[in-house]
Amino acid sequence: MTGKATIWCAALTLALGAAGLAAAPLRIPAGHDVFVTAADGKSYFYLGASSEHPVPRGFFGCVQTRNGCLPSDPIEAPIRVTFQGLATGDLGLGPSPVEALACEDVYTDDKYGRHCADGASWFGSTNPYKPEKVDTIVLRGADLVLDAIGSVSTIPIELVSLSLRSVDPITVRYGNGQASQTFHVKALGPRASGHQGTMTVARTGESSGTYFSSMPLLVEISFQNTSSAGPSAVSPIDFDLELRGSEIAWKYHG
Repeated sequence: MTGKATIWCAALTLALGAAGLAAAPLRIPAGHDVFVTAADGKSYFYLGASSEHPVPRGFFGCVQTRNGCLPSDPIEAPIRVTFQGLATGDLGLGPSPVEALACEDVYTDDKYGRHCADGASWFGSTNPYKPEKVDTIVLRGADLVLDAIGSVSTIPIELVSLSLRSVDPITVRYGNGQASQTFHVKALGPRASGHQGTMTVARTGESSGTYFSSMPLLVEISFQNTSSAGPSAVSPIDFDLELRGSEIAWKYHG
């Protein structure tokens, strides 16, 4: 065999080997992904940090004393509120074939928090699916088509449901620190539909990869006094937020 023939055969062998490793096109149908937010400290929001949403004096009502009603102090130093899921269930949607541990930064006029939720969609014998634990649902609004490893595609996404509650109540001071009350905090959304975002997905394996996401949403933050006889907050606060995810790993079990 000549040198040129040897080189040609070697090149053909490499080409056939590469073709054998080439992945078939991957299509993930549009659908819903469901998540569970654990009480592990990874999901939080800084209340009072946003200049767009100040918490003024008297926002949490006043405490009655012999000297009159002491108004709540303004929140001037941000309070970190750690959240966990307040389960709503999966709304009958059932499990999704996409597995992901989604951690996204929370933005208003700046970065003020983080939401980390475990994809409750994939399950097995050691991790049974529990629809009653679901607190977050996201809609993938179009089929995701990834023709080969290394391909990238962008699809629309939208938050269907978000239901969170503070792990521990926050402490609110009254009358310049003379008294205090504690409040549970809830975050519920979306307050309005049609807030579509995008998910840009890269395929790095046979049925896996990473994605970047950006999702606007309007969330209601409400407060409930731990004492039924205590003062109440003036009203819930509506926050225009954006969830931004970066290089989140995913795996398809279709």
